[in-house]
Amino acid sequence: MKNSRWLQHVMFICLTVLGFTIGLTQAAWALSSEFPNSLRGQVVSLATDTAGVINDSGVQTAVSGPLTLSNSAVQGGSSAFSTETVNYGVIMASAGSSYSGNSTGAESGNTSGQWFDTFSIVSSTLTAGTPVTLSGMLTLDIVETAVGQLGFNNAGSGTLAELQVNNGISNPIFNISQNILTSTLNGTFNLFTPVTINTFVGGTLFVNGILNLNALCQNGPCSTTLDASHTSIFTLASATAGADYTTASGTSYLPQASAVPEPATLLLLGSGLIGLAAWRWKRAA
Repeated sequence: MKNSRWLQHVMFICLTVLGFTIGLTQAAWALSSEFPNSLRGQVVSLATDTAGVINDSGVQTAVSGPLTLSNSAVQGGSSAFSTETVNYGVIMASAGSSYSGNSTGAESGNTSGQWFDTFSIVSSTLTAGTPVTLSGMLTLDIVETAVGQLGFNNAGSGTLAELQVNNGISNPIFNISQNILTSTLNGTFNLFTPVTINTFVGGTLFVNGILNLNALCQNGPCSTTLDASHTSIFTLASATAGADYTTASGTSYLPQASAVPEPATLLLLGSGLIGLAAWRWKRAA
C-alpha cells in the first residue's frame, strides 16, 4: 500500500511539472508571431502529505517588465514554495520543498520563466546584407541546498537554462541549453556559455530565453532549496565594426562595463595619498 501511494505521488509530480513546462515552452514560440516582444511566467507549488494541494499561477504574460510571480502550498508536514521575476535578458527564480514526516509525502516547487524579443541588425556605414557577427554570454548562477537520502528518502532538483535564436527562415539557427540535474547535492553552480550568432545588416532575429526550476522532495524527512537569484543572464554585443542592433523591447543586452574612476576622482585620491605620506614623514622627523 505504501509503495502504491509513493508511485501515485511521484507520477502526480512528474505529470504536473512536465505539463506546465512543455505548455509554456510551446506557447513562447506561438507568441513570437503575434508580438515582437513579451514576458511569460508560471509558478507551481505542490504538497501531498495526506492529500494533494497544488497552487498554480497559470501562465501569466506581460509586455513591460518585470513580471513577478509567487505562491506556496502547505499540507500536513509537507510544504513548497515558488517565486520568480522575469525581465528581458534576466530571469531570477527560487523554489523549495520540504517534508518533516517519514512516510510517502511528496512535494515540489516549480518555476518556468521566459522572455522573447526581436532584434534588428542595423548600420549607418555598412550596406544591407553585409555579414555581421554578434557575440555574447549566457550565465547561470544557482545555489542548491538539499537534505535527504538516496533511495526512498529523496531530495533532488532540476534546472534548465536555454537560449533559442530564430531568423524566421530556419528554426532555430542557434540553440544552447544549460542543465543541472542533482540529487542530495549541495553547492554553488556557475555556468558560462559563449554565444556566437552570424547574421547580416538588415536581418531580423527572434530570441527566446528560458529558465525552469524544479525542487523535489519525497518520502521524508527531506528538503530541497534552489536559489537562482541572479540568473539566467543573457548579454549580446556586435563583434563587427560599424554594425549594431535595436530591440523591440528597447532593452540593451550589452555587458555592463566595470566602473572606471573619473580623472577628478583619481586626482583627489592621489592628493590624499601624498598628504598622508607627508604627515607620516613629519611625525617620523
